[in-house]
Amino acid sequence: MNDKSGDARTACTTASVPDDQFSRDCHEPVKTRPNEYPSKSVSSSPSVDELRRLAEQEFVGCYGLFPTCAVFAPGCLTVAGNESADLAETRSLSMAVQLVTLVVGKRSHGSKLCQVKTLLDSGERESCEFRLNDANLCTSTGEASWIRCLKGAIRSFKEWRRAQVLPGFKVVIVSSLPAKLGLGSDSALVVALYALLEAITGTCTGNVMEKMLVCQLAQRLATNSCKVRASDILVSIIGAEGRIFAFDAQTLDVDRANWNDDTDVQLVLVELNDDDTEREGSSAQRDESSKARCEQVATAMNTMSRWRAHPAGAWSSMGLSFPRETTEMVNDAIVRDARIGNMTNAIRRERWEEFGELLRENHRFACKRLNFSPDDIKRIENMFEPTEGVLGFSVVNCGTSVVTLVI
Repeated sequence: MNDKSGDARTACTTASVPDDQFSRDCHEPVKTRPNEYPSKSVSSSPSVDELRRLAEQEFVGCYGLFPTCAVFAPGCLTVAGNESADLAETRSLSMAVQLVTLVVGKRSHGSKLCQVKTLLDSGERESCEFRLNDANLCTSTGEASWIRCLKGAIRSFKEWRRAQVLPGFKVVIVSSLPAKLGLGSDSALVVALYALLEAITGTCTGNVMEKMLVCQLAQRLATNSCKVRASDILVSIIGAEGRIFAFDAQTLDVDRANWNDDTDVQLVLVELNDDDTEREGSSAQRDESSKARCEQVATAMNTMSRWRAHPAGAWSSMGLSFPRETTEMVNDAIVRDARIGNMTNAIRRERWEEFGELLRENHRFACKRLNFSPDDIKRIENMFEPTEGVLGFSVVNCGTSVVTLVI
């Protein structure tokens, strides 16, 4: 099904209730496949209800009041299509995870002060407060990531709603999502914060794609980077139990498929050594080079019909205008997109052996693109190859790797 409308079920829910009666049933937990994880640090994570109770207790302890609204957004596991930030985003196959970011809050009537307390996955409590004026909404690299996400969400919300002022508010942010592990922690935080701003202002962005784009802008403002994946944000908005999403970032088409109840995906976090010795140039230079490469890939793919019409053929003519690395990345993206289409069809037809083989193919591609060391690749493969019932597996992220299994 191709979907560009706003009728999708959202993973963020909001509730407005009297101060003395915080709703106990305003959340429908977003579960995931798997229901259990091999990693102890993940399997012991609290449920949405437990996070909500923790956030409520923290809110009362901090402010002496009860919160009147609550929102949450799940993290995102990209099964295929997230192999490298150097590739322009095209198609991806993603699903929500049960790890979430949850925010409870209350509007501060007659005040323009933003007061925030956090209890994130690291377990450390942090706080900040500032007045909601333009000068205070500027971000700096020295600020914590969650503060930049908060300011980005506020700026994007004000710009999108053309709001000159926002009411002050008090919030508590809690999360079971680990940061920087490729599970969309920043995306979930931005989506949850945007939903909170909707709740305290009594507004609603009904169109899913509109909300995705405004949250993508918020995350770009927070990270000062063009490498913000729309698919991660989309899944944090519409992720639901038993659903997997094939998303085309170029056409904004969403193809949804039901996940088989008898087939589980298990999430494993594998620590890999991050070796910077082979990288040349500063971080800023690498980012600028990566951005230029992404722009070249996007330009080449968006004009593919012209290259095909060239007498010399698509790849020969493209090679006259772009570096070889760019044409190779374009070819990789085309092959990857076709594989994701085949994976989606296999899921829909419940051909799990076929899907498992495609997942292994994705693993081989990802290892090449992510430049894992041979020892790391062998270690990962040895973990699962001899395991009974494993139909397929794939690394999907660099650094600390996220591995998916089909059982």
